[in-house]
Amino acid sequence: MHLEDEKKFFEENYKDLAREHGIPYLAKKLNKVLMAHIRERMQDLRKKLEDAKANHRNQLQILGEKVEEKSVMVNQVLKKFSGDYCESLVGSTPSIDKDGALGGGAKINDIFHGDFAKALGELRPLGNLVLADITNAIEKCGGLYPTLFVPEDAFRQLIEKQIESFKSPAVECVKRVHEEMEGIIDRSTDLVQRLLDRFPNLRDEIYEVVRRFLESRHDLARDFVEELVDNEMSYIDTKHPQFYGEASALVKAGKASSTQPQNVHQQQYPYKQLVASSGSKDEPDIWKILESNALAASAQQDFYSALASLADVEKEECEQICKLVYKYFLIVRQTVQTGVPKGVVHRLVRFVKNHIEEELVKQLYDPDRFNELLRESQHTATRRTEAIARLKEIDEGLLIIRNVRSHKLF
Repeated sequence: MHLEDEKKFFEENYKDLAREHGIPYLAKKLNKVLMAHIRERMQDLRKKLEDAKANHRNQLQILGEKVEEKSVMVNQVLKKFSGDYCESLVGSTPSIDKDGALGGGAKINDIFHGDFAKALGELRPLGNLVLADITNAIEKCGGLYPTLFVPEDAFRQLIEKQIESFKSPAVECVKRVHEEMEGIIDRSTDLVQRLLDRFPNLRDEIYEVVRRFLESRHDLARDFVEELVDNEMSYIDTKHPQFYGEASALVKAGKASSTQPQNVHQQQYPYKQLVASSGSKDEPDIWKILESNALAASAQQDFYSALASLADVEKEECEQICKLVYKYFLIVRQTVQTGVPKGVVHRLVRFVKNHIEEELVKQLYDPDRFNELLRESQHTATRRTEAIARLKEIDEGLLIIRNVRSHKLF
């Protein structure tokens, strides 16, 4: 009723202005202003909704759709995990952990050429040998009759004891490599980790299978390195190309010196003379090493007493045997330093790389267990439901925007 009165008033009193005044005109004008403002802001609003839609679609893709072909999904997870693990193992993926330390293949290489090589280098060729060990070995090999030349059996007995010291660093090397390979299990790439986290039961089973597999190969690799050292102890190759020539020359020199007359002054002051004459640029200072070993064993006085009681020929024999042990020890160290990494890679690293997927399929591809293995976590199911709901809301918002854009202004 009021609109009719308003219209009549304007037509009777302001006929020329009647078309641009009154509530109906004001409503149309305000509608135009509102629609213009909405259209001005609509471009930014649409972009935000489209970005949100893309993010939620990406989230849904990561979460995955409901599993229809369970056998295909199990195979896919096993294959992706195996591929990701092998790439880390051989160094195809970045070899730096989140904390900045080396990881994967790069770490294993560092264990071989860093920690293991350093541990071997710290082993002394004559470490823990004392003068009494050497003289006792010579006497036992002589038996009833005194020895004329350097007894080879005494050398073998002493070098076997020294070679055994390689076992500890070799076994520790295998342990360190095994630990690094176990660590790779928990360092999957983000894509593979998300897939594993979607199926926690399958993830836990994969981890357990791989750990058991690594443990079995670790035992074989450890047995190998122990056997490698045992082999070196079992057969002392005195005809080794790097040993035979020098050893023969040393023994010949010992034979020649044994025929020389005894030096009375040297008998009276044996230690001073030996220290003054032993050791050179290319050879170890045998007597200083033995003195140092005696000091470490708190038996320095015993060393001086034993040394004073030795004849010149016996001192010569002790020195020659020590030099032979020293030279042969270095040869074995080189063999162990190259043989252990090769054996560990062959029996542990490379074998796991070549057979991990086969082992996972063998242990986990069981149709009777698919439902259990592919049971999703509650967190994943909730996130998928929320993402689907948000996508529906966004689509409704975009539809409203399209309708607004096509709405005609009055």
